Amino acid sequence: MTVRNDITVDWTLSPRIVKVASPSTELTVQDLVDTLRYIEADLTNLEYDSIIVASGKEDLGGGVKVGITAELLNAKVMFEGRTTPLVTGTCTKDDTAGIILTDSSATFQSDGVYVGCSVRNENTKSSATIIEVLSETSVRTIPLSGGSSSSWTNGDSYRIYPNVLCSITGGNLVATDSNGNSMDVVLQSVNVQVDRTSSSSATLQELSNIQYSSFNGGVTIDTVNGQAGTTYPAGTLQQPVDNLADAKIIANERGFDTLFIIGDYAFQSTDNIDGFEIIGESPQRTDITLAVGMSTEGCEFENCTIHGTLDGDTWIRNCLVGDLTYIKGQIENSVLTGTVELAGNESIRLVNCSDGVPGINNLPLIDMGGSGRDLIVTDYDGTIVIGNLIANQQVELSIGRGHVHILDTVTAGTFVIHGIATVTNEGNVTSMTTDGLISKSTISEAVWGVSTGDYFTKNTMGGALLRILGLTQENFRIKNQKYNNDSLLVSASILVYSNATDVENNATPICCYDMSASYNANSECTAYRVIKK
Repeated sequence: MTVRNDITVDWTLSPRIVKVASPSTELTVQDLVDTLRYIEADLTNLEYDSIIVASGKEDLGGGVKVGITAELLNAKVMFEGRTTPLVTGTCTKDDTAGIILTDSSATFQSDGVYVGCSVRNENTKSSATIIEVLSETSVRTIPLSGGSSSSWTNGDSYRIYPNVLCSITGGNLVATDSNGNSMDVVLQSVNVQVDRTSSSSATLQELSNIQYSSFNGGVTIDTVNGQAGTTYPAGTLQQPVDNLADAKIIANERGFDTLFIIGDYAFQSTDNIDGFEIIGESPQRTDITLAVGMSTEGCEFENCTIHGTLDGDTWIRNCLVGDLTYIKGQIENSVLTGTVELAGNESIRLVNCSDGVPGINNLPLIDMGGSGRDLIVTDYDGTIVIGNLIANQQVELSIGRGHVHILDTVTAGTFVIHGIATVTNEGNVTSMTTDGLISKSTISEAVWGVSTGDYFTKNTMGGALLRILGLTQENFRIKNQKYNNDSLLVSASILVYSNATDVENNATPICCYDMSASYNANSECTAYRVIKK
């Protein structure tokens, strides 16, 4: 199976455009089928209609198979246009016939200009095809056409572009539009010509790569619209199977370890899916039920709603997690909606998860299973409830924003909680560390509960608060008083200190103010000023 990284699909157009990036000039039908199957299988593209179907490869014996035929569904192939010029320059000699381009400073031969390149007169917008490279400084073309003039004039700017021949080989390639009508398979691009070679005989001798690619990397199960069987194309996205037994047979024959689930699926107690990756359509469209007794060792679940009983080390990603028993392994990027009961003797990890169902009665509960395993939670959002812990296991909770509720069924355990959260502790834990915890109460205590004596630096908010206290005559002293003839105070120095001891000792005032007052003939104060020095 060959998957090319120079092929992309623009799904937004109709027909869709399958672009082969420059500088590639060759495309085989087999490579096209393999690559488009791979692109279709990407989860981000599952919403789009299928873009290709293929047939052929029937075995005729002796290793000879029927040639491949592929049909593009509402799509065309386009080799990327060659829009970067090989050469740019300025014409240095008139030619009224418009067939000889001369540039005394050019190096056409050294720059790789060849017969078949196209040249464009940027002044007149006319163009022509080069039919002979005469020298480093001149080329011969067919007569210029398509612009305001068909001649070369001294001073005209020009650009020479490559004219590339691309090919599609190795089978038959056809295309139909959105209504199923035939259309040309190639979308022409700038300075590119495409040659297609069809295959009409049984000459391809190869393995079943086309069949392999049609599975999109795994076997598809659909209990509603699928059907029993293991003969190709059973198990493909176009023809899913309807049961696990057939899916596993196909997967083992083809070397797959992925099962795609369309719709809902209820695994039975006798089922064994050890080592498989189970991928649903989405948590909204695929509900997976796991029966007690089934085996899930080394399994991975993705893009589904999951609940039931696990038996084995399991990883869960991008899921909606309901009531789940005996989880060991990791849950990541998922929403918790029920009770998750832990199992095993190794650390359990919840990474980037959150609660998901509104209401106090729907809070996710992590049942620690009594003893035997640690719990590590990172980047959690929402409320998480911890219960049923009787041994001194390590519980580390990193909360992005939310609430931690420790039930009274927790009678032991070493808890480390940090992040932005509040904590309700009804249990009797062995120890709890919350030094890294940030909440409304911890912020309030840090701001308003701190000793003012620790913050009297000048030009800070703490210093400003102390000055305010001083001006209300707390830790306050007046010096250098002056009086007028009527014994009225006309000026003084006001000093503010951080504590009473400094007032008594007149030591290290934190600020000083100049006070001044004026009076009229009736000894009435007419002006009063206090200015910070």
